[in-house]
Amino acid sequence: MSKLAKGKVRIEVCHSQSGGFSLCIGDDNTGHRLAGGKVGGMETVHTFTVDAEELIEQAAAYGKVKP
Repeated sequence: MSKLAKGKVRIEVCHSQSGGFSLCIGDDNTGHRLAGGKVGGMETVHTFTVDAEELIEQAAAYGKVKP
């Protein structure tokens, strides 16, 4: 069970296996790679905990789509 507060998600910037960086979203238990190469076994560069609703709202606005 995730220890994150309700409504929060974890965003991670990780080194990718291809030598670049990847952007991932998840909680304490699982995650999903949003962009970049595979990250299995690679180092996490930075972790952010963000409000899920605000992230969805801003992503929809910048992407000009409905949430």
